[in-house]
Amino acid sequence: MEAEDELIYRAQAGDQRAFAELMRKYDKRVYCLIYDLLGNTADTQDAFQETFLRVFRHLDSFRMQSKFSTWLVRTAINTAIDHLRRRKIRHFWSLDAVQLSEPKEVDSAFIEQTQADRAAEESDFWRQVNRLVRKLPARQSSVFTLRHFHGYKISEIAAILQISEGTVKNALFRATQTMQKSLLPYKTQD
Repeated sequence: MEAEDELIYRAQAGDQRAFAELMRKYDKRVYCLIYDLLGNTADTQDAFQETFLRVFRHLDSFRMQSKFSTWLVRTAINTAIDHLRRRKIRHFWSLDAVQLSEPKEVDSAFIEQTQADRAAEESDFWRQVNRLVRKLPARQSSVFTLRHFHGYKISEIAAILQISEGTVKNALFRATQTMQKSLLPYKTQD
């Protein structure tokens, strides 16, 4: 942990190599989390780059009072939620009236590896699960994704989202209920 603290201090002082090393440490975890929330490569690439841009711009506000990974994951979730909100607004207006920017480039080998890792989940059931998770309200989707797709504990999720553990449990309970009801047809097929 001391090495990470040193990287953070150096990055806060403007050391770009330290920042790059810090981001490399978390890039796959952040990319997968954002992909789980957004569900498509173009939006994920956008949100991924925007997350690290936000972290770079606001790194001086990180005060070492929580784990860096907690602060970074919270930033990634907030960025993904912002993208979901923009997606809803874009969906409201005709796509002809909206100028969509070209997706930003992310290392293609990294994307291919991430997509290969996800290929195992592309059965009909998992497509349905992922689609349903993205339809949940933002807090429920975030909590469900962090808990069940990324293995965070209730206390960690509360710290990441800056909400109480009781609120996390409530959101998780509601999300789980919704998922169980929606996936009931798959259970009866067995």
